[in-house]
Amino acid sequence: AVVSTQSTGILNVFVVRYYRLQDGSVAFMYLILAFIDIVTAAGMFVFHIAKVWPQIFYGGFYEGYYTPLWIWLINYLSFCLFYQISVFINVIISVSRTIKIVRPFYHIQRKKVLLACLIYSLVWISFVCCDLYFVVSDLQFYYPNGEMQRRIQGLP
Repeated sequence: AVVSTQSTGILNVFVVRYYRLQDGSVAFMYLILAFIDIVTAAGMFVFHIAKVWPQIFYGGFYEGYYTPLWIWLINYLSFCLFYQISVFINVIISVSRTIKIVRPFYHIQRKKVLLACLIYSLVWISFVCCDLYFVVSDLQFYYPNGEMQRRIQGLP
């Protein structure tokens, strides 16, 4: 999983490099998609490094070690939010390609595409924030008396 995630991030750097000099709405959408996939790969990389951190530096998993909660939350945010936005942008690219095939001279407006992506992102940000609120409130119920704060920091 780590290799495929990081190869995705590295290959998207080439996509950014190729499309950054081109003009047009399709190039713009591919740039957005590549940046989102790079952020997703970076979030997954941080998660995987945090999981193997004690194995690398301490020679094994010691008693009472667990991955800090903030690492899980970053991974959750990266996966849920950016994955959904990535899928949505792929749908927009598919629709725009279909429009270009059916009507070759139709101009797709970049501002409207960006507005649609922004609205969709805000909707998913609200969903993820509500979900994170309920997850953290459930964890505070299960770990009372300040133990939640230690779990967020990764302390035993």
